[in-house]
Amino acid sequence: MGVSSLSRLVYLTVAALFVTATMSAQTFQGGIRGLVQDPGGAVIATAKVTLTNQNNGVSRTTLSNGEGEYVFSAVDPATYRMRAETPGFKALERANVVVNTQEFITLDLN
Repeated sequence: MGVSSLSRLVYLTVAALFVTATMSAQTFQGGIRGLVQDPGGAVIATAKVTLTNQNNGVSRTTLSNGEGEYVFSAVDPATYRMRAETPGFKALERANVVVNTQEFITLDLN
């Protein structure tokens, strides 16, 4: 085996390892992001946003940022209930939010 054949073999081996590593990093999970707004459209910072799986009752919570944005990443495909609450405002709730495999949806809560 010559030097160029050996170099080619090393290159192909490294390329195969890279492709394998990249493929294993893919995930089935999705995500949800959006804005929390009052009825007039103003954003609500530091609102407590809760994501609850309607099938098993498992919940996760986050806070909206200064621009009213929230994000839930690594969300298993399922049907969820979303709830946003902050003092001085009526709680906002949405049921039957469906996240499919590798789907990242935008859902504004207002």
